[in-house]
Amino acid sequence: MKENRLLKISLLLFLNLTFFGCSSVKIDEAQKRFFLKNKGKVKYFLIEYINKNRALIGEVPTLIINKIDGQEIIRSDREFNSKLNLKRSDLIRIEILSIEKSIPLYGSAGKNGVLTIYCYGKPNL
Repeated sequence: MKENRLLKISLLLFLNLTFFGCSSVKIDEAQKRFFLKNKGKVKYFLIEYINKNRALIGEVPTLIINKIDGQEIIRSDREFNSKLNLKRSDLIRIEILSIEKSIPLYGSAGKNGVLTIYCYGKPNL
């Protein structure tokens, strides 16, 4: 009886750690602002994109969000700490401006590089 109960508890712990505790994406506290509104692994899309391009940009690059209606929003790591109000399907294209090229253009805001995100127009980003 005790063995059966212990086996069930062990199985539940294993399943909880497998599905809820483990993520293949390493997330720094500062990167949480890059979560997308999607559920599941898709919400990590920008974080994975940033991590894959670490040779060009830092861990927390400045974001420039260009909406299709022409509005531009600049979000620097010092100015903006809330999460994005975007889904993966809102994104059209992402361009990287490396650290070497972004510092002359953006000064200290470009110290970690710049990601320019082109997306469909949304009222609140």
